[in-house]
Amino acid sequence: MWPTHWKLRMLWFPLLLCLLAGLLCSCSLWGGQKSNEEGLLAAADLFNTDVRWEDYKAAAACIAPSDKAKFWNQVDRLQGRVRIMDYQVVDVELRDDGESGTVTLRYRFFYKNNPQIQTITLRQQWIFSGKDRAWQVVENDLQRMMAD
Repeated sequence: MWPTHWKLRMLWFPLLLCLLAGLLCSCSLWGGQKSNEEGLLAAADLFNTDVRWEDYKAAAACIAPSDKAKFWNQVDRLQGRVRIMDYQVVDVELRDDGESGTVTLRYRFFYKNNPQIQTITLRQQWIFSGKDRAWQVVENDLQRMMAD
């Protein structure tokens, strides 16, 4: 008969192999985003998910440094007033240079003082920063959700 500790090790061994295989397969994600349509879509999805869940600090990581002050001003106007229900990526258009693109989204949201659901189409302008090896939002169009 095998001692108990050997039985436990035999049970954990396949689990550890699966975990190691998963880590090795995901190593390509650690290499930074790519300057292609899939990379742009992934960055846009990450940014808009963070905005949807009001994780603005995480979303700010996707904002171009020159536009961060504008983003935080928009957040100040949105926070506590607008609740985003969901969003859907409608179109991703990569420019010929592969370094910029437009993402078109459909947002469903409501104003907290008027819970009637509204739908709006937003267009975000993105650039690929070769220095940071990441896509960055230069125009997010979030101000269009704010009541005048």
